Amino acid sequence: MRRLLLMLMLALPALVTAQDIAKKADSLLTTYTSNKQFSGNALIAKNGKIVFEKAYGFADKEQGRLNNLQTEFRAGSLTKMFTAVAVLQLAEQGKLSLHDKVGKYIHNVAGGDSITLKNLLSHTSGIRGNIQNTNGNLAQMVSSFKSDGRAFAPGERFEYNNFNFILLGYIAQKVSGKPYAQLLTERIFKPAGMQHTGIDYKGRKAANVALGYMIDDKTQDLARMETGNINAASGAGALYTTVGDLLKFSTAIDAHKILSAKSFELAFTPVKPGYGLGFTLRENNGHPKTGHTGSIEGFMAEFMKFRKDDITVIFLSNLLPPVDHHLDKALASIAFNEPFEIETGKKGIEVSVDALQKYTGTYELEGAKMVISVKEGKLMALAPGGDEVELVPEATDKFFVKGPQIGVIFKEENGKVTAMFLDMRGGQTFKRVQ
Repeated sequence: MRRLLLMLMLALPALVTAQDIAKKADSLLTTYTSNKQFSGNALIAKNGKIVFEKAYGFADKEQGRLNNLQTEFRAGSLTKMFTAVAVLQLAEQGKLSLHDKVGKYIHNVAGGDSITLKNLLSHTSGIRGNIQNTNGNLAQMVSSFKSDGRAFAPGERFEYNNFNFILLGYIAQKVSGKPYAQLLTERIFKPAGMQHTGIDYKGRKAANVALGYMIDDKTQDLARMETGNINAASGAGALYTTVGDLLKFSTAIDAHKILSAKSFELAFTPVKPGYGLGFTLRENNGHPKTGHTGSIEGFMAEFMKFRKDDITVIFLSNLLPPVDHHLDKALASIAFNEPFEIETGKKGIEVSVDALQKYTGTYELEGAKMVISVKEGKLMALAPGGDEVELVPEATDKFFVKGPQIGVIFKEENGKVTAMFLDMRGGQTFKRVQ
């Protein structure tokens, strides 16, 4: 009896902590769902065991269908982790080398004779250009790529670019001789036990799939977001999955079931600060984490693994914008039993087109250019390798990006706009060059 009591006493703190985590996470997400700031699923696991997992909001608002724990969500750039694992597996088997040049496989990329697959995996390629055909399949999309030269020498610096992983998806497909979706299914999804994960495509029919939404500026209610030809961007952002399957992915990686110890070390060693090979390497309140974020047409996602503490935090949302970049910090803080805040979200204000026009132009930071323009009365930003996003005004000189909730402040000198400050990754200042 004494031994039983002792065991119960030792287990009690862990039990209370798990209950507290679930209660706090549920309170946070219930509040955000009520405020139309979140719709989706979230999961927290400690030592491989789920301590919190719950679904919120609508999978299909028009049909009244709610999200459940098996609901499949588009995961955007979380796809890059899977592409990286597939490429590393092919390298392990000698079917390709991370030191292979891109030009060995693709001939329409400027500087392809000096850009390595490792450069693509780490976003250090310097590739610039645009895609002429976004309606075809992956191979057609790659063949239509029109290069604008290189932004910098390979390996010189980090510049996030979706096309790096579109190329990797195509190369993995070409080397393996199998379609990208089949390749990932055989090499990752099945070995990891991921039964509700795959590569999405327009028109895919599934009984338990989430539809993407945004908040309509006029009605302040959920409005459907139409989807594009996501299959063409397979290697960069075509994944659909569940929070439970992503935990299985995490477990399989840590157990070296889908990635050898050698490749594991390569993936999680920084090539440039903050990024390894297909995985982000950052921290939350001093706790090192690996993983990735994702964003695509009505969906946001985040996968975080705090390997030192064996904590996994995941959320998948079918509402844009959720409070995602606050939500990741809040959920991580809850998992570590640390203080957190509930953010109410930013509100836009009306600003005249004339007032917006003075911010238009090209801004540059270490060779990376961002073009600001006005379209249909809205201030838009276009970054290399990224999608065009709206900058929503919260003051005459202060804006934010919906979804990521990234702050943007324009700076003036002598009445002229000279720079643009992005409140992200410690702050980045782009100087106006034209």
